[in-house]
Amino acid sequence: MFFLIGVAQSVPQILGGVIADRWGRKVAIVVPGVLAVGMYFGMSLTRSWVVLAALVIANRAMGAIQSPSFAAILAESVSREKRGMAFAVFQVASGLGYTVGPVIGAFLMESAAIHQLMAVNGVALAVATAMRWFMMSETVWGGGPRPAGQGRLTLRGVLEQSRVVWQHVWRPGGRAILAVGTLFVLTTTMTTQGPFIPIYAQDALGYSKAEVNLLFSAGPLVAIAVSLVGGRLIGTLGPRRVLLAGMAGFAPLLGLWLGSSGFAAGLALFTVGYVFLQVSIIAYDTLRTELVEGQGRGLALGILGAITGAIAALGPPVASWLAGALGRLTPYVMTFAAIALMALILLREVTAGRGRRTPA
Repeated sequence: MFFLIGVAQSVPQILGGVIADRWGRKVAIVVPGVLAVGMYFGMSLTRSWVVLAALVIANRAMGAIQSPSFAAILAESVSREKRGMAFAVFQVASGLGYTVGPVIGAFLMESAAIHQLMAVNGVALAVATAMRWFMMSETVWGGGPRPAGQGRLTLRGVLEQSRVVWQHVWRPGGRAILAVGTLFVLTTTMTTQGPFIPIYAQDALGYSKAEVNLLFSAGPLVAIAVSLVGGRLIGTLGPRRVLLAGMAGFAPLLGLWLGSSGFAAGLALFTVGYVFLQVSIIAYDTLRTELVEGQGRGLALGILGAITGAIAALGPPVASWLAGALGRLTPYVMTFAAIALMALILLREVTAGRGRRTPA
């Protein structure tokens, strides 16, 4: 199931990129949002686990279709030197939602069933989707006329569009972003976005379920508070240097947490490590928008997201299989190896002069 959700969150990004470049970022954000609203109401009505699982996977696919457009519209709404701050503000807003949402959900669960909460999610998303349609400004055509034939969607046209965009992606700098992206998404999938840290925290470190929940609440809250600092650093130093520094801070703190004794010390180490990871996320979000400038950015981001997400989705099942033979630290050994390789690529990029401050 974890692998299927990972694929659902990655592969459809190519379709999202095609839609974004042909019909605009708003269309690629709003239409999947409308469909996701219906899926939430479907989840609230069904009593079949099979149908529920299918709707959850389809809902994640809608988010994947939206993903390239969210990144593109943020990058295109500000100057290049302000992109880091734009993504930092976005992380603050989304982080508040991820923090406040579970609190509201826990309060509502005292008087409402799970299927009723799905309906509440549908209502909230419907409001957000309407706001996106009426309040967001389109960026893909820069206010000019649409290119001839832009509205037609044919297989030949999509393949030609993909070929042209891929030529931009598969340049030396683009290949580096693709490699860094794959390793970075794998790192987050194996740590904060995957199943291994909660399992290790309970089985190896002896945390209770309440302590695990606190672990994943304190870190994001502190990270939200420092996100804007990360955005400012990216504007000054560039995303490559900040991503490199973020990983250099996250890796040793993760290692110290694995060997920590006592919840208080573990909470402090994990929280500070999460801050470094949050800054890294903002830096990577900024870096990936450099793949392609202009109209082809949507598909380029879709291709990047599909490749990095699909490969990263293999990480947890492979790590789980290897852990059975090699021990429970295997997922973290894989994570440290990914971070080390990522650091080497980023160092080469910085040395080559691609790590300088992003120009206006």
